[in-house]
Amino acid sequence: MKERLARWLQSRGLALNETKTRVVQSCESGFEFLGFTFRWQQSKKGTPYVHTEPSPAAKQSLRNRVRELTRRSTTWRVTGQTVHEINQVTRGWGNYFALAHYHRSFRQLNDFVAHRLRQWLWRKHGNRSGKFKHWTNRTLFDTYGLYEMPIRMAS
Repeated sequence: MKERLARWLQSRGLALNETKTRVVQSCESGFEFLGFTFRWQQSKKGTPYVHTEPSPAAKQSLRNRVRELTRRSTTWRVTGQTVHEINQVTRGWGNYFALAHYHRSFRQLNDFVAHRLRQWLWRKHGNRSGKFKHWTNRTLFDTYGLYEMPIRMAS
């Protein structure tokens, strides 16, 4: 397959980078490529298919970026500005990974982002209690306009 790909690329004036190219047995353990994890998995019907999802490193990079935007030292910022920046990051990340089987990852990341914004608002307003009472997920998504990555079931 590697030789076939090299010929196809060469016919288009491109070349395979030999130092970055490796051959893997995808049936055994899967592999990561461009932020995606690829692995063989059984469907509910028992037929094998290639399961793709955001890699753990890609999910961690999104969480780190949201943490940067919601640090304690940023509570002086206007809420709308912070939500707008979080939305830009999550919308871009979500659009990039929308081709994968992403429902589980997006659900977890939506929960994480909502939790971080809730913590940030709680610190910003100096509330002693009522963190979940004042800022429910619906309030964060509907009132504050936090972007919720779409969750669909994998086919």
